[in-house]
Amino acid sequence: MYTVPARYNHAAVADAKTGTVYIFGGVTENYSELQDLWSYEVANNRWRKLNYANDLPSVSTKGGLFDQGGIQVGQKMLTFGGQSYGQTLQTTLAMQLYNIR
Repeated sequence: MYTVPARYNHAAVADAKTGTVYIFGGVTENYSELQDLWSYEVANNRWRKLNYANDLPSVSTKGGLFDQGGIQVGQKMLTFGGQSYGQTLQTTLAMQLYNIR
């Protein structure tokens, strides 16, 4: 059983067919950027950390992203935009595609 780090400003999508919610990135209460991908099975009340590779070339960001949008496209999660602290708070034009199955 996994414990998902508390976060806010993450991207999330829900798959109605499988009853699964996917979350990516966000920020911790200590303002640490996250770049992890998790699935939550509603029926089983179970979290699972997913290994992923970004399937699109994207703007390079140091650390994670937060405040990004997300949609499900088939068996993939597309995230777009967002912000990154890096040296300073920056708005990004990043677009990333993750295989969620």
